[in-house]
Amino acid sequence: MSSQTNNCIDNNLPGIQSLCSDYVVTDPDVLQCSTNPETNPLQSPVPVDEVAVVPDTFDTECITECISEEKSLSDELRSWVIEENITQAAVSRLLSILRKQGHNLPKDCRTLMKTPRTNYENEIVKNFENGQYFHYGLAKALYSTLRRYFPIKIYPSEIKINVNIDGLPISKSSTGQLWPILGSLVVDFYTEPFLIGVFYGLHKPSNVNEFLAPFVNEAISVMQNNLCVDGQQIKLKINSLVCDAPAKAFICGVKHHTGYFGCSKCTEEGDYIERRVVFPELNKPLRTDDSFKNRTQEEYHRESTLVERLGIGMVSQVPLDYMHLVCLGVTKRLIKLWFKGNIQIKLKPDKIKIIESRISSIKEFIPCEFARKPRNISEIDFWKATEFRLFILYTGIVVLKDALPERYYKHMLCLTTSIRILCSVHHKHMLNYSEKLLQHFVKKFGEIYGEEWLSYNVHSLIHLPNDVRNLGTLDSFSSFKFESYLYKLKQKIKHSGKPLHQIANRLHEMNDFKHEGPLKLDYPCVYKGKDYITLKFENFSCSKTKANSCICLQNGKIAIIQNITSISNKITIELISFNTMHSFFDEPCNSEHLQIFLVDKNSFTHPFNVNPEDVKYKCLQLPYPEPESKDYMVVIPLLHCN
Repeated sequence: MSSQTNNCIDNNLPGIQSLCSDYVVTDPDVLQCSTNPETNPLQSPVPVDEVAVVPDTFDTECITECISEEKSLSDELRSWVIEENITQAAVSRLLSILRKQGHNLPKDCRTLMKTPRTNYENEIVKNFENGQYFHYGLAKALYSTLRRYFPIKIYPSEIKINVNIDGLPISKSSTGQLWPILGSLVVDFYTEPFLIGVFYGLHKPSNVNEFLAPFVNEAISVMQNNLCVDGQQIKLKINSLVCDAPAKAFICGVKHHTGYFGCSKCTEEGDYIERRVVFPELNKPLRTDDSFKNRTQEEYHRESTLVERLGIGMVSQVPLDYMHLVCLGVTKRLIKLWFKGNIQIKLKPDKIKIIESRISSIKEFIPCEFARKPRNISEIDFWKATEFRLFILYTGIVVLKDALPERYYKHMLCLTTSIRILCSVHHKHMLNYSEKLLQHFVKKFGEIYGEEWLSYNVHSLIHLPNDVRNLGTLDSFSSFKFESYLYKLKQKIKHSGKPLHQIANRLHEMNDFKHEGPLKLDYPCVYKGKDYITLKFENFSCSKTKANSCICLQNGKIAIIQNITSISNKITIELISFNTMHSFFDEPCNSEHLQIFLVDKNSFTHPFNVNPEDVKYKCLQLPYPEPESKDYMVVIPLLHCN
């Protein structure tokens, strides 16, 4: 970022330098290469284990073997404690039992896990205006993450990260809440997010710049000086800032999504209808990074924040999050209108009964890639975001067919089609079509359900394609992986006292334990079970079970696995394929463009064999909802496997 830009922002943010001075990265080992390439410049010294005195009369080889076995047992225990998130009290109790059986192990869990004896009040946990803050460190987190996911120590010359900021309560019986700052590598394989810093208080941080200062200041230092890992210089860029609407307004210092100027992507001024602010317009001027910087629409801005110093586009690199916008927002709203809306919209009881019956009948067809099976509509208030995603992208188009009024169903197909296009790397050529389809969906939403439902979430759908153009598919900048990590972070807190200290200790224990990174498997892998073989590809698994047997071949044929054999390291897949494939729907486009087909499950080819290389992706097969068409199945490709 240019000095002119820095000066402009600094003038708008008085006191920034004093706010950041405590968090300047001054250690040259963090940003420069160590003279000893084997030294980890970001890891605290590991305490030396106590050495027992052995009498001369003992067999030296026997003693060496025993010590090796105990070290192996200690490592196994440490790995188990970390992976299963076991409480310290339970571990100490187990150690006591093992010591009685003759194992040479520590008495206390803290000794086993090498929990640091640190004065957190003075060294790590800082007091803020209305809470406390623990800064783990961006450079330290990146160092550990890179070494974990690149075990052969060949790193990219440049890395990009997505940053996520959100709040979560730590319990239902308290107003205490965490506000973590998370990061995640932008690569073509899955990586777990990492913690950069976390705030704890009874309310969200009262001073946003005080909260952001440690992260922003360190991020600028790392981006200017590069990161050195095992002697290799690595450039860092921030790809996007991923937040839900309330967190975005807080971090960026702009109006909240319920305000008249709440849209973060265009300059539309909302209307007040039926006690809520709505956004009925479709063609208002778009915001740009320059218009944000120049404060072109003053009504949109509340205050200047430190996040602007990162040099990212405050419009182009702060995308809409489809987990909250589409899944928890628009999809949930549609279902509630259909099943709990007013009398003019709500479905009749007999139709609701049919839909719930269909949902129950498809549970056995849900593949292993989905962690949750479909639940009944009556439990919608307890559905998670992944359940709404499963519904809008996969099961909804099947269970609602001919049970939902045709007008509602065709309107919903516009949303399903558009989001599937935006989630798939293979449908980039349909991006403009998806944009027009979403505009049509939003326009019709007001006509069908009433203008009072054209909320921020519904309106923002028209801006999703631009974010996909800038940053890639929707899943590449969604909150799904961050929400999963927040659950794990919350599990590290075992009691209400000093939550930041508990998180700091658990992170130190994890990084101190030199566990191996994820195995780099040579896909496909064979897992032999009791009754059948599972074939594991990089992004999906398949077998001859009903839920996991449907695949698409490289030639475009849809096939069902009959058997998998592995003899002398040669894998053979026995299949039968469908003779005919038809489109499942024709509006808003032919479903064959999305590789969604209607197939006759009684019309197969003769069995034939293929190699794993012939498999293109995995599919979800669902029974066609009409009783008179029970011989047909609907085949839908899994998007994250494509």
